[in-house]
Amino acid sequence: MRLVAAARLVCKKLSTMMFFSPSFGCVCSVAGLYFSWAFNLPVGGTIVLTMIAGFMMIAATMGVRSAVTA
Repeated sequence: MRLVAAARLVCKKLSTMMFFSPSFGCVCSVAGLYFSWAFNLPVGGTIVLTMIAGFMMIAATMGVRSAVTA
């Protein structure tokens, strides 16, 4: 669900959203796997926390961008 929400913040067209959402998921999953391996953490929780952190960074970036353009 967070993948679609992050894609919805960034993309205006459905075709772009369909490319961004799985790409965001893959990047966050690989980053979560790496952090799990590097810090000896549980894999599932680390991936979820990585996706939440990614969503929050995108939301903050888009909030700043909309405040600047408004």
